[in-house]
Parts: sequence; C-alpha cells; structure tokens
Amino acid sequence: MAIFHLSATIHSRGKGHSSVNGAAYRARDAITDERTGTRHDYGRNARDVLFSGIYAPKDAPAWTQDRAQLWNHVEAFEKRRDAQLARVFDIALPHELTLEQNRRLLQDWVRDNFTRKGLIADAVIHAPDKQGDMRNTHAHVAVVLRKLDGTEFAAKKERTATNDERLAELDAWRASWEKLANRHLERAGLDVRIDRRTLKEQGIDAEPTQHLGALATTMDRRDPGSSELANANREIKAHNAERKNVTSLESEIKELTAQIIDLNAERAMRESYGSARGRYEPLGETHLEVARAMRDAAAERAMQEARDAAKGRIDDVRPDPIADRLQQRDDTAQPAPSPEMRDHAEQGIPTYPAPSENAPEAAATRPNVAPETEPEQAAALTPENDFAVDPLTPDEIRSIGGILGGILDGISKPFEGIISALGDMFSPPPPPTKDQAERAEQAERERQEQAAAEREAAEREARFQSLLDQMGRNEERRRQRGDDDRGRERQRGRERGDDYEREM
Repeated sequence: MAIFHLSATIHSRGKGHSSVNGAAYRARDAITDERTGTRHDYGRNARDVLFSGIYAPKDAPAWTQDRAQLWNHVEAFEKRRDAQLARVFDIALPHELTLEQNRRLLQDWVRDNFTRKGLIADAVIHAPDKQGDMRNTHAHVAVVLRKLDGTEFAAKKERTATNDERLAELDAWRASWEKLANRHLERAGLDVRIDRRTLKEQGIDAEPTQHLGALATTMDRRDPGSSELANANREIKAHNAERKNVTSLESEIKELTAQIIDLNAERAMRESYGSARGRYEPLGETHLEVARAMRDAAAERAMQEARDAAKGRIDDVRPDPIADRLQQRDDTAQPAPSPEMRDHAEQGIPTYPAPSENAPEAAATRPNVAPETEPEQAAALTPENDFAVDPLTPDEIRSIGGILGGILDGISKPFEGIISALGDMFSPPPPPTKDQAERAEQAERERQEQAAAEREAAEREARFQSLLDQMGRNEERRRQRGDDDRGRERQRGRERGDDYEREM
C-alpha cells in the first residue's frame, strides 16, 4: 500500500509566521518582505525543489503568478497583528508515480478544491531527504484564505465556525486526495492504493508516527537526538517493527498449531487403522485355519463314506458257500444252516445238520450224493468235506474282479483329494498375485508416509517451541524498554524541577 499523509495548518502573525518567509522557504528562493524589509534567502537548498508553480482562478491578475508579489500583497492586505495569512498543506506523494504523474495529480487536486472556488494556491514539490526515507517525495501547498474579487482580494474571509466543521472540511480534502491519487495510480497501471483511514480503522496493529516539521527535521539532521519529536518517531518505528514481528510470530504459531492438530488427527486415524488392521489379520488367519480344518474334515468324511460304501458292496457280492451248497443238495427241505454251522464250515470243522422231523432216522447217517444229472459233481461227500466250496468258474472270477475294481476306484477318489490337500499344505507358497503385491507396496508407502509425517510433526513442534521462546524474549525486551523510558522521563522531570528551582 502506498503512503498516505495529508495535514493542514494555519499560518498566522499571532504565531509568529510570515507568509513571505514561508513562500521563500518552500520554493527555496530569495524573497524580500516589503512590510518589514527583511530578505529571506533559501536559495542554497534549491536542489531540493522538483517543481514549483502558482495556480490561480481564470482571469486572475498577472501579479498572482509572481510568488514575491503574491505573498507581499497578502501581507499588505492583512492589517491585524493576529491575522491568518494562509492554509498550508503537507502532502505525501505516491513514490510509485513519476514526477510528471505526481505533478498532474497535485494539479487536479488543487483545481478541484481551490482554484475552481476562486482561491489561489502556491504548490512546490520537494525531493526526499538524502539522509531520510527515499520514498518521501512530498508537496507543500499554501492556499490564500481570501478569494479574488476582480483584481483584488475579497473583503471578507470565509471561515468555518466550529471545530467539527473544520474537521469535516479537512476530511473532505483528505477524501478528495485519496480518490484522485488512487485514480492516477490506476491509470499508471499500478495495483497499489492509498487509504486515508487510520491504522486502527484499517485493522493494523501499529502506532502512527508524528509529522516532523521543518524545525524538527533541521534539528535532527544537524544534531541527531536533539529533537524529541524525531526521537519519539524513532521509538514508535522500533515498537511498530517489534509489533509486526510479534504479529508475524503469532500468525506463524497459529498456522503451526493448526498443522500440528491436523497431523495429530491424521496420526490418530493411522493408529486406528493400524489397530483395526491388527485385529483383522488374526481373524484372517483364523479364517484360513477354519477353512483348512473344514477341508480336512470333508476329505476324511468322504473317505469314511467311501469305505462304508465299499464295505457294503463287498458284503453284497461275497459268495456264501453254505447257501450255494445247500441249493445244490437234493434235499431242499433241510433247514437253513445256523451261524454256528457257518463258523464251523469256514474253519473246516465237519458239521452235520439236524434231521428233519419228517425224514426217516436213517437219513441222518446217509451220505449226500450229487444228483445223476451232474456226473462231474457226483463224488461222494465224506463228513470232512461235507460243506466244501467248489472252485469258482472263470466267469465268476471275472465278475468278482470287475466288482472289486469298481470298489477300489470308489475308495481311491477320496484319497486323491486328501493327497492334493497334503500337497497344498507341504508345498512352498505360490508367488504373490498382482493384487497382493500392490497391497504390500501400498502398506509400505503408508508406513513411510507415516514416518515422514511423524518427523515433520516433531520438527514443527520444535519450531513452535522456538517461536514461543522468541516471543517471550521480545516481550521481556519491550518491558525493559518501557521501564527505561519511564526512568528517563522521571529523570527529565527531576532535571526540569531543579532548573525551575534555580531560576526561582
């Protein structure tokens, strides 16, 4: 933002002012005061003047364009000892504009506020002081308090009655300067603007400096530290610099605090995610173990079912030598062999069936003889081989072989699943899939990001503590400076009291 300053003072004889002396000083010229005969010469400082000119209303007499004649005329017209001679404005020009741009800006402001109202203005532009702020290009505008009435000043001055009216008038001049200056800055293609509001009204935490007049500026230039006003301004600038530093530190601390809060929230979220993932992984392992147990139980159940099915099929096709032999006997009326007889037959122990109730007693001892229709089996049976099984025919052997083969096939199928499961259990794990590899890479990236975030949070917390320490040191220095200032003020008060007593 460009610098804004516009102040106004009244020069009067009651305050010891001379309009001729003021005009010579502002223009760095040599002018003789015809009323007093004093010559005021400031020509040695003429290099400070960048522009000077007099602006008068249209049809103004020629003497108004000569600086010496103009102000000597003012001095001659004002008769009172306390007469007000001129209103003098001190204006800070935007240093972003060129000299010609500032001249046009000053001309527009003088025309809008004074010459169009019949007043004469003497304007001078000064260069910045070489030992001061190089941005301090400024203007002095002295406005005659009487309007022109033809070729002479008007007999009556236009004065503001109350202090509030004077303040309102000054605010109007300041508002006009702000508006015109910002318009010229915009025309020049600059994005800076001036603002007539106070620093407090703009929300800026800074103490305004006081305007240095010509006397204070000269005193401080010749003997630095001799002007109390200049010293006060230096202290104000130092305090403002500290305030700005503290404000910057506070802003940085707030930003770091917000970042630390965000990092803590992110860290808590990561820890929650890691905890949830830690709880999920055991559940995943348990799920795999349950799946393997269920698969093993299913394989064992299938094998048991296959054994049960094979056992039933073997029992169905196993030959019964006793039943087959009884079917070949002539006496079919014999009762079915008992379980005891079956066991004896299988063990090769001779067993004789009990005689039938209707059979003659002699039949119990009669040997069994094969029927005449089967001569190849007509051999007599002795008690030792009474229930012996005849050899199997080739067709029966092939049939039984086919049945046993089917049974073995049924038994082997469940074992294939078991063998495959055992192979899966003891074989090396397969390489990870693409999704698994991506998940592993993502987990590694998250781990690295978390580690980096933790390091950054630690660094920011250290920076935060350093800023707090620095603010504490600045506050202590400011407190110490205030104590020193109060001590010096008390010392000056005591010295003034001593001087007063000596004068008495």
